[in-house]
Amino acid sequence: MVGAASQQELDLGIEAGAGTIDDGLGEIAYDLSDMRRYERVTFSLPLGYYRNLAAMRASPTRIEDPRPLRFMTPETAEAVRVSLRRQFAQEPATLRELQYGALVANFAALHGAGARIVIASDSGSQGQFHTDAIWNEMGAWHAAGVSIADTLRAATSIPAALLGEPDIGRLVRGARADLVLYLGDIRDGAFDAARVVTVVKAGNILIERGLLTTAALRPDPSIWALQD
Repeated sequence: MVGAASQQELDLGIEAGAGTIDDGLGEIAYDLSDMRRYERVTFSLPLGYYRNLAAMRASPTRIEDPRPLRFMTPETAEAVRVSLRRQFAQEPATLRELQYGALVANFAALHGAGARIVIASDSGSQGQFHTDAIWNEMGAWHAAGVSIADTLRAATSIPAALLGEPDIGRLVRGARADLVLYLGDIRDGAFDAARVVTVVKAGNILIERGLLTTAALRPDPSIWALQD
């Protein structure tokens, strides 16, 4: 993996044979005149993270929404809110938050040129809560003009191929998978974590009707061993 925040770092990463080029969406004007230079590279470019930051700055009441923090202790949740209030009371630390339109244009051009890109959630970053991160990212992709099918592939089969794991990321006999039950047709409406009803991991129900189950709160170590 190569984190590229400049054209020089991108070029060095490609020359070194990097499997993934991470970040750089706001700093690099990708040369799309010859896509062969990118044919061995998978891009991991957070987009929804900055969309989420811009939305929270524009509407600070989003910080008070309890749903993304519902799996935290009350003390941790309040500490997160205090930190976010402090952040949005100041000028942005990065211009990406103010130039989101430019990020979308850069992303759309790269995707439209046929670059291989995977969902990169930046989960756990300031304001990008674990509960919503992947959904924010998929929502940003779709808002940028990517189809639902391509967005889902970027979160499943493409990263599975990148990891060299033939038995995940696709629906075939013998594959292993976690399971998400989603309210309604995923092709209809926005990607939204609030529509997730149930989560099954390694054969155990961890979230049911939006709530953590006993299996999630007191997991059997053998459950997590199956992930390794």
